[in-house]
Amino acid sequence: MAINRWMACACVALAACGGGAEEPKPGAGESPIVSVAPPASASKFSRADTAWSVTPRGIGSVTVGSRARDALGLNVTLAGAPGADQACAYVRSGRLPAGVGVLAIKGDVARIDVDSGRVATLEGARIGDPESRIRQIYAGRVKQEPHKYTSGHYLVVTPADTRYRIIFETDGKTVTSYRAGRMPEVTWVEKCG
Repeated sequence: MAINRWMACACVALAACGGGAEEPKPGAGESPIVSVAPPASASKFSRADTAWSVTPRGIGSVTVGSRARDALGLNVTLAGAPGADQACAYVRSGRLPAGVGVLAIKGDVARIDVDSGRVATLEGARIGDPESRIRQIYAGRVKQEPHKYTSGHYLVVTPADTRYRIIFETDGKTVTSYRAGRMPEVTWVEKCG
């Protein structure tokens, strides 16, 4: 019963995703960060048997543009909730590797965030890699930008399909986290604001 209540809370938080593509303004309300465990009856993905490589369009079967409830295997309805004023939701699911989160806009997956663990991009880039490795792997496609809060950098990778990006955050030397997804949401520093 507790799982059903938790899933209902997750449903409301994700259903609140009703804003446009502009980055939510800080102070416009708390951004929901929802941890979602799959229902007890759901079979878990075997992390050993599933390729968990991040691409500009997603990770595994969780692709940008897909319905978050379907992609994450949630047995809930994410219909709009009366009075919902959140533009987006940030979801962590037991169906994803540790350290991986999903930013959803209007219930659709907009980006994948990797903030810990050993999950790599399809090309092999991961947290802990030196900036030079990112530049080598993505030669000719990396633009360096100053970090908004630290002395580090954003290494922005533009793939052939320019509607997407992979953005590596660094401390000035090594990758500390990264995200991949569609523009403009992938560029948002504060997730949901």
